Amino acid sequence: MVLESRGSIARDRRHFVSDSRLFSSASAAQRGSGLDSSQVHFARFALLSAAFAQGDVDTLRSEAAALRRFGLRNKGTTTLGHFAEHFDALVSLTWFGGGATALARLARAAEGVRHSHPSMTGAMLVRTTQSLLDVGLADAAAEWYGRVTATAVIRPHDPFEREVVACRLGLLLDPEADVEARLSAALDGLAEVAHPRVTGGLALRAALSAARAGRAELAERLRDRARPFLPASDSNDRTAWEEYWERSATDPAGPPQPPGAARTLRVLAPSLEVSVDGEPRRLAPNVARLLVTLAALGRPVGAEELADALWGDVDPARARGRLKSAIHRLRQALDLGPDELVRRDGDVVRLVPDPGWSVDLHEFHRLAAGTPDQRLAALRLVGGVLCGAQFPYDDVLAEERAVLEARWTALAEELLARGAVEEHEIELRAQRLGLPVPGRFTGV
Repeated sequence: MVLESRGSIARDRRHFVSDSRLFSSASAAQRGSGLDSSQVHFARFALLSAAFAQGDVDTLRSEAAALRRFGLRNKGTTTLGHFAEHFDALVSLTWFGGGATALARLARAAEGVRHSHPSMTGAMLVRTTQSLLDVGLADAAAEWYGRVTATAVIRPHDPFEREVVACRLGLLLDPEADVEARLSAALDGLAEVAHPRVTGGLALRAALSAARAGRAELAERLRDRARPFLPASDSNDRTAWEEYWERSATDPAGPPQPPGAARTLRVLAPSLEVSVDGEPRRLAPNVARLLVTLAALGRPVGAEELADALWGDVDPARARGRLKSAIHRLRQALDLGPDELVRRDGDVVRLVPDPGWSVDLHEFHRLAAGTPDQRLAALRLVGGVLCGAQFPYDDVLAEERAVLEARWTALAEELLARGAVEEHEIELRAQRLGLPVPGRFTGV
């Protein structure tokens, strides 16, 4: 894909709005969908592709979400939906550490394209392998590259790009691998048939892999090789991807990433907050209550016990049906893999966050058992007690709240006695949490 200047996205947006007048506003998009839905679909995909080329995460996500909604209403337009899912998952993998969820989404997208547009499968597999190498997932990259070699070469630059991929993989699997001559020949070939930005980008990505392998001198030579093909590093014409690859090649420990964990579950707040790859997700009340309850209990729970706790006012058979439905809706809402986050083994349900998930309640308990600085961080982490504003009258949560409130209060007393925190801060935090302020804090 040709990487254009950053200003191109704004120009593309104006171009599509001006030519088709289909989505200059939400109402126009709806009218356009009714009049010529395929035109809207392709215009959105073109804008999404331009956003992906730039690393414009906000635009990409907005258009990918619109394409997903469109695909649900128009089952015949699945191919572009698969590509949209592919681009979105690659952004998740690279910028937000999407991990297992991103890999599962990439696999689904690749399988969809294999069935609907098989000639494009090779390009999708190569793009995925490159991104896996960018983030240092050598084993996963080797698996995906094994599938690349079974696909046909379509574009003139495909053989050279595949050789770059093979060399990058070789560096990660064997840091001493002698690949410089092969990389040089592949980049020479790319310079003859590919757009200069493609050649420069692949040289930077090879430099990134060399840096991760501890080959600093090779990384520097590859960065030098990339420079004639790319805008200057201080130019506004650089894409976010090019900046990412250059910084990674310079600092293999990792360039600056967007703040926050890729997937977060926050129950130490007035209401449940869930984010997937930096995007907030809203859950239906029953689904949210299920998730908060599992987080609060912190242990495997029998399905019958859980169903009774959540829906004790209905007969057991209906309660079990509601539990099954809530788990299914939760997986859909958060794009969860089969055993991700919430796992059901027979009649036992439990919260099992993998390393890609951050659960603030777990973090609180970890910090509260740590150093004085960590204990202070634990105190400040609590902005609410098990979604007390959202679920104020839930019996199960009320019991767990009492335990958590007692621990928070004991922690506050300890930190105050040590002089690690000011009295006025404790007063303010206790008031915000709706907890009584012990007399010693107010001087009463």
